[in-house]
Amino acid sequence: MKRWKAQVVTILLVLLTAFSMSVSAASPKLNKTKLTLNVGKSYTLKLNHAKSSVKWKSSDSVKAPISSKGKVIARKKGTVTLTAESGKKKYKCVLTIKQPVTKIKLDKTNFEMTEGKSATLKATVLPASANNKSLSWSSSNKKAVSVSSTGKVKAISEGTALIKACSKDGSRKIAYCRIVVKKKTPSVNSSDQSGQNGEKKASAAAQRFLNTLQAMSDQVRSDYKAGRKWYYARNQKVQKLTYSSEWKKAAAYVAAGNTGYLVCSGIVRWGLTEAGIMTAKQHLYAKAGGTFHFNDKLKNDPDFNKKFEVLTVNKTPNQLLKEGNLLPGDICGWERVMHTNVYAGDGKWYDAGRGVNTELINGEYRFLSFGPSAGWMNEKIVQIVRLK
Repeated sequence: MKRWKAQVVTILLVLLTAFSMSVSAASPKLNKTKLTLNVGKSYTLKLNHAKSSVKWKSSDSVKAPISSKGKVIARKKGTVTLTAESGKKKYKCVLTIKQPVTKIKLDKTNFEMTEGKSATLKATVLPASANNKSLSWSSSNKKAVSVSSTGKVKAISEGTALIKACSKDGSRKIAYCRIVVKKKTPSVNSSDQSGQNGEKKASAAAQRFLNTLQAMSDQVRSDYKAGRKWYYARNQKVQKLTYSSEWKKAAAYVAAGNTGYLVCSGIVRWGLTEAGIMTAKQHLYAKAGGTFHFNDKLKNDPDFNKKFEVLTVNKTPNQLLKEGNLLPGDICGWERVMHTNVYAGDGKWYDAGRGVNTELINGEYRFLSFGPSAGWMNEKIVQIVRLK
């Protein structure tokens, strides 16, 4: 037994000696001899198995300063040699510093096209010193707008699409352009545009407004299919935090992966603004009881009476249609609910209300589109805001 123990001890001593010799024999070695960093990034080099203190040097301390502990910071694009001195030996690492893309600018961020037309988006990639300025292009709605690898867009059919230009260098910089495609002829449904004698028609401004609402609805429908989220703002706190006064900002916000919120009067505000009928700082909505509120910016607009006619009707849509006094593009305020929507014609409405054009998910109403959808024909309209 004693003999066996002695043998085990001897073996362990041999192994320990061999390990010690191996460790002591290990040569100093840098953990990196080649390194690539983007401007603004840092890395800590290490000289493993160093037998004495290490001094660090950079061949260009402007482009890449290095600390006494081996931490290097990439400051400027270029190539720098980093040196670790230990004893009488030097160990080198070649650092390549790349300039990533910091911003992409498009010459257009929002415009309209007619079916069949083409245009080319021009992108400026910043900074000019970026190593890789290549971009990838994509369309959120390929049925409406196609885009080539060089940014050439083609209007295919009526609808709305967000064109995305994304950097290829891994910096994940993105720029968006919203394109609305219109038909060669007005897309407004002519049904119900005139009364029984055909004497009344929707104005050109109302047609422009309706085309804009349809394009917005198409975008929301496309976003829903792509998994992007639009929800009804169920309280004022949510509304104030997330409801943008401009459609293009809200659409870009949702396209970037965020959740968009709005209330029923939101599409009216967006549609009138996008159609050039009022500014983003102007607003209107139906109060409880169905009469309209106009904010000071709109109420004091010197052109208010040239743009709008306010009618107090107190009748159902069916009654108004028989009289020839409900036209596509009419903005309606309702008696029973604090609600605003827009008559689309043919007994349908553009509507972003709670429970309308939505599905209920965990107590929240998610929009499928903004219509047009049927309903409301037997409810009472108190006031109409009509575009002249």
